[in-house]
Amino acid sequence: MSRINEDTQVIDNNVVIPDNPGNKDGGKYTPNQIFYLQMMYIIAVLIWVLIIILFKLYETDIIGWVILLLPFLIFTLCFTSLSGIDTEVENFMLQGNFLYFGYIVIVLVITWNKKIKDDKLFHLIGLGLILLMISIIDLWVDKEKLVYIKHFESISETFAAVVFIYTLYYYYFLYIKNK
Repeated sequence: MSRINEDTQVIDNNVVIPDNPGNKDGGKYTPNQIFYLQMMYIIAVLIWVLIIILFKLYETDIIGWVILLLPFLIFTLCFTSLSGIDTEVENFMLQGNFLYFGYIVIVLVITWNKKIKDDKLFHLIGLGLILLMISIIDLWVDKEKLVYIKHFESISETFAAVVFIYTLYYYYFLYIKNK
């Protein structure tokens, strides 16, 4: 095994790049990375508050509020855990998921052959699809900035998943019940 440079290795004539070459010190985030990632999570909380206000998601019951509080809990946990995250945790958490397929299925189930006249429901479905599409956009950046892209995708997926959960709750427990 010979080394090309500090971050790249050659094994059996194949170039092997570490999972997150931007992280030094055993794969832990640097203090600078932690600061910027924490700022991302603060901005994500503010965006979530804006989404709640703009889409009037606050007009719900206690179960709806519990669902709406999930991003606050998730982002707070992420914010406080950044100093302990290494490349192994990062790679475990960011291994593709089936959120995309689930959302498409729920859109079809809710809208299939139904005569729904609820603008809020369609706004929620549209919002979820937009957030989902934002999370699958590939941004090509240098390896030092890759960590920020991974967290951006995670934040977008969290938004989409919670909107997905709330849409299901809204449709089955609020819309149909009050119909």
